[in-house]
Amino acid sequence: MKRQKIYAFGNEFVEQDSLAKEIASSLMFRSYDVVFANSPDVLFDEKFAIILDVAKNISAPVVLNKAEQLQTRKIFSLHDFDLANYIKLISDLHNFKFKLIAIPQFGNKDRILSKILALLDEI
Repeated sequence: MKRQKIYAFGNEFVEQDSLAKEIASSLMFRSYDVVFANSPDVLFDEKFAIILDVAKNISAPVVLNKAEQLQTRKIFSLHDFDLANYIKLISDLHNFKFKLIAIPQFGNKDRILSKILALLDEI
């Protein structure tokens, strides 16, 4: 059986953006191939991707699978072009499909990991 690949996004140097990569390290030991992504362009050639990233204002992990579910802000420069903008762009360009597991910025890592594993079982 092929191991599922998970793209973990975030910035390990910024506390409120580091939890996805922290938790993704635990997934490596549970039959998942984890790509620690620093730029969304790693998704460009993919037809489908499982993505792990933090989201503001949520209290539990949730799966998003439609570009319309992603919140974006107005872009003033390329600095503002984030993962959500990129996913929306490649979804329009070449019918990119995804399951984005959005996790809270902060919380009990073991509980969040447990919920992520349950969600991955459903994918």
